[in-house]
Amino acid sequence: GRPQLVDRSPNVEARLAQLDYMRRLWFEICSLPLQQRRALLLNLNATLGGDLAVFAYLGVANVRQIGEILEMDPVVFAELWKELPLTDARIAQEFAMTTQAVSNRRSSARERVARRMRAFERENQKNMRRG
Repeated sequence: GRPQLVDRSPNVEARLAQLDYMRRLWFEICSLPLQQRRALLLNLNATLGGDLAVFAYLGVANVRQIGEILEMDPVVFAELWKELPLTDARIAQEFAMTTQAVSNRRSSARERVARRMRAFERENQKNMRRG
């Protein structure tokens, strides 16, 4: 017999849940103070679970919207986009901060977003059990 082709892609519900999660993640990032948003987003890289382009790829936020949430001139941001992810030193230089301040703000941002996303996931699980 012929080999069976198996669809290994996530089912529709899983894809929608992922999209919902990413929308909520974007919402939480947008609620951070400006300097935390900048420190977090401009340094996102694949080792941290994805880069900034994933928001644009999924249709959660386009490049213009990302630049706006960072409160950056669109032309300046378009140039920086090509260099992403930026080092702490580069972010510090761009926004007249110390490298340590950038690191501290990103750490605070990650903690806050992680805490809020855990609460979001718990709420989703509760709602699914009620389902």
